[in-house]
Amino acid sequence: MPGDDELVDYSRGTFCSQEHAALWLAKPLPEPEPPELVTDKSGLLFWIGFWAVMVVTGGAALVGLWTIVRWILH
Repeated sequence: MPGDDELVDYSRGTFCSQEHAALWLAKPLPEPEPPELVTDKSGLLFWIGFWAVMVVTGGAALVGLWTIVRWILH
């Protein structure tokens, strides 16, 4: 990494020199890390609970709508 004399401060951001950036970009990219297998069930439980609440809420809304329609028509 170049010395501090090659760094330029642009509006509270520190950027390296153009030469340093060219050297860094010329390097090959590192190998991607393998994805982690998620064994945590909290995300799955969250979505099951979310959809269960949505189904119950939707059902209650349909029953309420049906009741209002029947009340208006009779």
